[in-house]
Amino acid sequence: MQATWIRTAFLVAAACMGHAGAATRPLAPDDYYRIADVTDARISPDGSRVAYLVTRNDREADEARSTLWVVGLDGTGSLELTHGPGSASEPRWSPDGRSVSYLYEAPGTEGARLLVEGEVVIG
Repeated sequence: MQATWIRTAFLVAAACMGHAGAATRPLAPDDYYRIADVTDARISPDGSRVAYLVTRNDREADEARSTLWVVGLDGTGSLELTHGPGSASEPRWSPDGRSVSYLYEAPGTEGARLLVEGEVVIG
């Protein structure tokens, strides 16, 4: 189980990082808005996929926003499930692994709503 978790964490980080440039330079203040924080990785019940959150800082809104992603455990089929100005949290797989539920907080609203993405298909 430990090896699976380490492999999953590596795949999620690799999917979010993209291609790193060969050139190096000092860290600049604008880099803060390019950093993505990957959290709350959840492996599907059948072990074939992982749902996770990617949090970035939005300069215009002056707040952090999280989007929900799903990727195959082999690193293929990355799919962003949430779009727009809101923020997702607490992703959880259904027991049969066909759906992902999560909390979503839209701007200008108080509290989060529970949403379910049914039949999550990647690839």
